[in-house]
Amino acid sequence: MNLFINDLACAASPGQTLGKAARLNHSHVGYVCGGHGVCQACYVTVQEGGECLSPLSDIEKAFLSDRQIHSGGRLACQAKIEKDGTIRVLSRPEEVRRLLFSNPLGLFAYGATMGQDTASRIGPGIANLAGRIVRREIGTPNSLGDLLESAGAAFQLAATTLPQMIPFREQAMGLLSMLPSLPLPSLPLPSLPIPINLPFFGPKAPPEQIERIQLTVGAKGLQSLPVSVAHSSSPVDVADLAGIREEHAVRLVKAGVKNFDNLLQRGKDRNGRKELSGSSGIAEDQVLTLVNRADLARIKGIGFVYSELLESSGVDTVPELAQRNPVNLHAKMVEVNQAKHQVEHFPSLDQVVSWVEQAKKLPRVINY
Repeated sequence: MNLFINDLACAASPGQTLGKAARLNHSHVGYVCGGHGVCQACYVTVQEGGECLSPLSDIEKAFLSDRQIHSGGRLACQAKIEKDGTIRVLSRPEEVRRLLFSNPLGLFAYGATMGQDTASRIGPGIANLAGRIVRREIGTPNSLGDLLESAGAAFQLAATTLPQMIPFREQAMGLLSMLPSLPLPSLPLPSLPIPINLPFFGPKAPPEQIERIQLTVGAKGLQSLPVSVAHSSSPVDVADLAGIREEHAVRLVKAGVKNFDNLLQRGKDRNGRKELSGSSGIAEDQVLTLVNRADLARIKGIGFVYSELLESSGVDTVPELAQRNPVNLHAKMVEVNQAKHQVEHFPSLDQVVSWVEQAKKLPRVINY
């Protein structure tokens, strides 16, 4: 698997989203809304290898404009790598950085186009998010808070805080501050690709009142939503929980779970799992599943990926693994993986024999 983000080689494998691969490789791809596909901070342009990715999700169809889709736009938190090949993507911050140094004045047209794209999808995007909450796809007691937080990020991206979403914003803002000192006749206004007056953002001022060029993004009556922007704008590092579904990993990290050992300790008894379910918003039975996988991951060579394959093969706890016949279990795992394609590198029979032997000697941790 060859993945290049902003022309830098990254380690990745089928089954990961572009967003997860970016975070594991510490690449500059945003992750503001926790993987809900709302903020568009994880927007990337696929330059090569689009056929290796999953089809557009309903979330992407709701939040991306036709222009963005046709130009190869994807949301990294939604686009999943489905098969081996070469994939090259460019993040939005990198696009802006390159434009800043190659064609600074082109930032105006870029920003206006991006704003129009975002503004045109606010309605369908909010409808999509509200539908997911109603269907409990975002099913936590804090669903309303999630909606306000995510919607707030979308509105602020479209209206007020776009400069904070890009690197080198100090240079960009410095460039803007120089505009009033530029003589108006020297600006090729008639050749600009977009009109200066955008009806969406307010009425045109009378010509006699214009003294200098002023770019303002705003809307009458726009008010900031009552959300904690400082909290939502910081990416959540889930690298130490690689293998867990992104939404669950983010919720666990926010609940204070930093790694698999911590997950196992906090969820080893029923009271702990109940507390963790309440603090993370993950259903208690799903918490138990994750804790069981973390327990299996203690066995050298299994890891979290193989623990999921073992679960699909009928082994979801260490005591169960200790009772299995390695030959029969390996055959079952082959059958399951051929049907579900859960892992790319399949374990050998010798590895499975080792797992069973380790499980027999491993101290029991979980109380059911």
